Amino acid sequence: MNKKTKINSTAYRIMLLMKNLAQKSLSIDELITIIENDEIDPKFISREAVIKYLNTLKSAGVNICKIKKNRTYYYYVDKQPQLLNMDKNDISSLAFTENYINSLYQNKIINDFAKFMNITSKFLTDDDLKLLNKERKKLKQTQTKLNNNYNKYRDILPKAEQSCSDGQRVFIKYRLPSDEMTKNITLEPKLLKYDSKNICLIGYNPIAGEKQAFLLDYIEEIRQLPQKSKYDNIMTPVMFKLKGRLAKGYNLYDNEKFVENSEYQDEDSIIVANYEDDKEYLLKRLLRYGEYCEAVYPKSFRNKFIQTVKETLLNYEKSSH
Repeated sequence: MNKKTKINSTAYRIMLLMKNLAQKSLSIDELITIIENDEIDPKFISREAVIKYLNTLKSAGVNICKIKKNRTYYYYVDKQPQLLNMDKNDISSLAFTENYINSLYQNKIINDFAKFMNITSKFLTDDDLKLLNKERKKLKQTQTKLNNNYNKYRDILPKAEQSCSDGQRVFIKYRLPSDEMTKNITLEPKLLKYDSKNICLIGYNPIAGEKQAFLLDYIEEIRQLPQKSKYDNIMTPVMFKLKGRLAKGYNLYDNEKFVENSEYQDEDSIIVANYEDDKEYLLKRLLRYGEYCEAVYPKSFRNKFIQTVKETLLNYEKSSH
């Protein structure tokens, strides 16, 4: 623990127990392990002290319950003393979001949101819980169209999600409708990106030496390779220069940052490094900035940017004749 940081250790450990008990049921031994392995204030502690902390929470109005499994008691927070003030629209939004996420066929997102809903339910009144369950039931009956949006991905999506979390290279067979032959691609997957009803698998192609995006609709096969992904060590950002009014009021997108003292920077301009957008999407966005934007790095992206502008101008030259 940082020596400059002063905390009330007893109060901190009581809050630590409440946080963990709100997430799942835990035995006394498991609570002891949590305290002894805490990153901020670890301490060896007795069973008696943990029971004392639980009684303190009860005295403060926290509803601590216990259940017996295999001769061991497990404790959990059933209801928080301070409840959320939610209206019908809030409850409906929670139910709608839960129903939507459950249609994605992505186990990690589904499980993470289920944990969130489990904790949130402890902050709801009994009437709000009844309304939530009513909304859930209604959505199951009426939102079949929404739930069917991603049915076509039910086989490929779990594999794609697993490939992103495992940190391994994957082999992909990919064929667009315009392609004559199927492409065999080695990819270091990074993330899944939702764009309207389409889903892209984004990662680093070590053969092409660039980040690429692949629509799940056209992935014919995906299988894991034994090689570890080196994505985070290899990826370099795309850097672009903004001038004029854009330089004065540009708001960074996710995974972007300003670059100070860059060799590409001149008076009244800023340099932005983009680390996440797939190149095709980023190219389209930067083209919208017109004369106020210049792609500067890497050279391959700059050349593609220039080529796209030339081809666009050529279309206008043809139409003028």
